Amino acid sequence: MSHYAFSCLISCIGNFLIGLFVFLRNPKGIANRTWGLFTLSIVVWTFGQFMESTIMVESNALQWNYFLLPGVIFIPISFMNFMFALQDCLYENRHLIRIVYFTGGIFIILLFTNNLIKGVVYRAPFGFYSNPKILYYLFLLFFLLVVVYTYTITFIKYKSFNEHKKLQLNYLIAATIIGFICGTFNFLPAFNVPTT
Repeated sequence: MSHYAFSCLISCIGNFLIGLFVFLRNPKGIANRTWGLFTLSIVVWTFGQFMESTIMVESNALQWNYFLLPGVIFIPISFMNFMFALQDCLYENRHLIRIVYFTGGIFIILLFTNNLIKGVVYRAPFGFYSNPKILYYLFLLFFLLVVVYTYTITFIKYKSFNEHKKLQLNYLIAATIIGFICGTFNFLPAFNVPTT
């Protein structure tokens, strides 16, 4: 097993355990449930990436690529949903949330109608990776806009929160920014950009 595959597996297991722990603390809480969806998206992506990186047969790797990409598509969407739930601003942003989920659904349709990727291509030392079509760039723009908008709203509302909520957000912002920066490097091999 490569270092990359091992890191995907550890990320998958870690996110699964954290997501399950938070969800089980209050299964009826909207923030807990949306956090569960966010971590589930990450788990689907990292597990699929782990499997794809350990397979040497292109057709099998493509199947795992179709498995993992819906997770990637819903990472920014579920992140926005969770952050707005945590900040008690879901209702005021309900129309935006619906639009973002609808857009995610469109990207899922584009994926399974072969309009998002051409297939997979081998990128050593990572294994197989998505071979993007032009609409994949549109998805990356969507991913970026949703994440940046979510942080922008969070920073705007930050001063209105009590100290406990600010501390909670500080940890979340730091952890998720690190996660998104590291996750961004996972897109680079798809465009044959060297990362080693």
